Amino acid sequence: MKTSKDVIELFLFEAPELKTAVSNDFGELDENQLNHKPSPDKWSIGECIDHLIVSHDQYIKKIRNVNIEKIPFGKDSTPYKESIFGKLIIKSIVPENRKKTKTFKVFYPTHKFIKTSVVDDYSRSIDEFIKLAEKFKGYDLNKIRIGSPVSSFIRLNLGDAFLLHLSHDKRHINQANKVLNNLEVYKTA
Repeated sequence: MKTSKDVIELFLFEAPELKTAVSNDFGELDENQLNHKPSPDKWSIGECIDHLIVSHDQYIKKIRNVNIEKIPFGKDSTPYKESIFGKLIIKSIVPENRKKTKTFKVFYPTHKFIKTSVVDDYSRSIDEFIKLAEKFKGYDLNKIRIGSPVSSFIRLNLGDAFLLHLSHDKRHINQANKVLNNLEVYKTA
């Protein structure tokens, strides 16, 4: 059974891999490549990455506001249980789920034209998330609840935020790679 400690360790192991993947896959692209849309209704590579940054920022704000003074330390071996909403969200955004998921406005990319600095911005965003995960080592993530940026009625366990971002980032990195692959096919045709 997965514990709070396992959730934090998983995040701390996989988040740097996501950062490396974004840097390796998209770090050498120019602005035209980053902003190429496969069709008017689909996101460009840059928009996928910017969307991840926006999502990170929304959750980072919530996590920074957590007051851990009243939460007992040393309880991270407690079995971790996803919240109802966390489980539903994660299930809908895992990379294996091919079903299109509507993005809430609060998570829309912030820029129409994406600059090459988006890759570095993503790295900084992941680094901030990693620092926050480090801060919660040793705590029972079941006992720490945050509101969703979408609605204050939706409450998640803190571990849900870490787990959903691993899945969410993988999903959109895969999406951006599909755009890149189509762009490369288009260039060679």
